[in-house]
Parts: sequence; structure tokens; C-alpha cells
Amino acid sequence: MIDTDDWAYIGLLCVDAMYSPILQTHHATELSIEFDSSLLVKNGTKASAWLVRDGKEQQVWQRVESGIDEHVAITSLPANGAAEVRVYFLYEGMREYFWKIDNVRIEGK
Repeated sequence: MIDTDDWAYIGLLCVDAMYSPILQTHHATELSIEFDSSLLVKNGTKASAWLVRDGKEQQVWQRVESGIDEHVAITSLPANGAAEVRVYFLYEGMREYFWKIDNVRIEGK
């Protein structure tokens, strides 16, 4: 969880990220990412999910409006022959409210 609803964040850009461990793909051809998300914002904040395949980053999801108690399922992401993958969640905003992430699942097929 990141919570920027504090006077300390007035006029400051907050950029914070949460990373998964590096995962071996074991020759998977397709990947999926699921997580629960609660994002409460006013304006200007971005919450995004990124897939990193062998060091190459790709944004796979973004939200710029509030969304509470959402289940996000990003499916059919090609593995692109990667040996290792990782996922990270990126929050970029000023003094807003919060983003909570839970129940992250990363799966290969």
C-alpha cells in the first residue's frame, strides 16, 4: 500500500514501486498477472503494472481514475522466449489518497 494523503506530500511528486521476485519462466509461452487493486485518487496520479522479460520492460496495465475493490486479470501476455520475468507496480502522483494491491498471482502456461 502507498498512502500519499499527508501534508508531507504537498507539492512533491511521489514515485514508488513494488517488485515481484525474479521468476523463471520454465519455457512458458504465455503469462498472466492477476491482482486485487483499490485506487483512490483526485487527478494526475497514475497506477500501472509492468512486465519485465529478461530485463525488457512493458507496461501492461494503467489506471488514472479511482477504482475500489477491483480484481484485475491481465491474460494472454506472450512470454517472448524470456527465461526470467518479474512484475512491478508503479505509483506516480502528488498528494492524493492511496493505492492498495493484494493477492498478486503471476502464472505461466
